[in-house]
Amino acid sequence: MTQTERLYNLLKDGNPHRTDEILRIVYGSEHNGIARIGARVADLKAGKWPGQVKCNIEGYKDPQNQALYFYKLIPPRKIELPPAFAPKPQTLF
Repeated sequence: MTQTERLYNLLKDGNPHRTDEILRIVYGSEHNGIARIGARVADLKAGKWPGQVKCNIEGYKDPQNQALYFYKLIPPRKIELPPAFAPKPQTLF
């Protein structure tokens, strides 16, 4: 599993995740103090990963501690069609 896939699996719950959590879960001991979280986020946003889905991800700083940064995947909105535009059931005969 790629780092980008691991990041997606972490973020897909829709909750904010801090960079230290991302380092631990996505990169484990592979990062040796250097990780490119921003590059993996960019891959997800561009759809350049095995899932090939463009993701909407927000990043923001903790208001209490500006050294902490969070990433959050924003799920796509569901569009409710008015009844006039709903698909009509098809009959076989």
